[in-house]
Amino acid sequence: MQFRRSGQRDERRRRVMIEERIADAESADEQAARTPAKSAEGAAATSARRYTPAALADHQPRITDFLPKRPWTLAVLVLTGLTLIAGVLALAAAGGTWAGTISRGDLSALDLAVRGNVAAWLSSLLLTLAAAGSAFIFVLRQHKVDDYRGRYRLWLWAAAALLLGSIDATAHVHNITRGLLVTLTGTKLYGDGSIWWMIVCAVVFGALAVRVLIEIWPCRASATAWISAAVCYAMAAVVSLNLILANSEALNVMARSAATMLGHLGVLFAVVFYARHVFLDAQGQLPVVSVRKKRSRRVQAPSPSKVNEEPVEESPRPVKRRERGTLTRVDAAHETSTTPRKRTDLETAPAADEVETADSDDSSDESESEQLSRAERRRLRKKMRRDQRQSN
Repeated sequence: MQFRRSGQRDERRRRVMIEERIADAESADEQAARTPAKSAEGAAATSARRYTPAALADHQPRITDFLPKRPWTLAVLVLTGLTLIAGVLALAAAGGTWAGTISRGDLSALDLAVRGNVAAWLSSLLLTLAAAGSAFIFVLRQHKVDDYRGRYRLWLWAAAALLLGSIDATAHVHNITRGLLVTLTGTKLYGDGSIWWMIVCAVVFGALAVRVLIEIWPCRASATAWISAAVCYAMAAVVSLNLILANSEALNVMARSAATMLGHLGVLFAVVFYARHVFLDAQGQLPVVSVRKKRSRRVQAPSPSKVNEEPVEESPRPVKRRERGTLTRVDAAHETSTTPRKRTDLETAPAADEVETADSDDSSDESESEQLSRAERRRLRKKMRRDQRQSN
């Protein structure tokens, strides 16, 4: 008895492979025609190639191609993460109803109070992805031109810390720290001694978290996710210390696991958002904002009292009239400036022309206001002396 084979599908794949091989051979012939000086080793390697050019590194997707860049994709990923956390909690809640039909040992994967459960696996997966994202940021950030102090090395420490957290999510390495500190100090300090490893995490990893927050602050979405993760971790610590929900053990475990997984999800998307920010910045798709503020000249707005005031015009110079050997000073019709000013030699010198009638005042104002030359003043003095001799 022969089994039925998909002959048509095999024949179609065979034809496709033959066509690809023919196309590759034609492209190789064209390339050889363009470069006639091709070596024999290169020709042998081309003829012995067992894969099509589509399998070469130039045609394969890069790591940056897997980075979500569109806001819609990021929103879908966030909803997917929340759905996974809700599904794990729903399975853990349903495990209590299945205890009558299935033994408790077989339901250990859904029990949030034991090691090796589904929640621990999901937490480890989220932190591992966050560590990979930190390594991706490190690869891009080390090419920034204005990072003279090498702040990009921060992301190596962040990747190491996240990788250690992913290990602790499944292996519970923090219990070793708790037992060691309780043995050295001889006191549990509070409760079962869990506060010891919380203090260590707050001191060691808290400083790193603050430094990362300063780094990702230009990306507000990433900073918001990072702060949300810190709040979730704080809530998980409060629940672990039995400060709230101490009467219900099942609800305590459920709330602690939910807060912890939400914190891990917040860390992951904080890294993803900032990785997208760094990638777009490296591609020149973000607006350039200078770090130093540009010094702009501040234009002082005039006070309301000065705006309504009329502009003050300078009073014209007084006109001097000469009448038969005497000089008479005639001031302008409007008020002059009250501030005293220094008298010049032009004011002390006599006028050049005699003003005969009042009708010529306007023209004489313009002529007398002009500056006289030294020769004109000399001739004017001689004329005055001559007139005085004749009068005497």
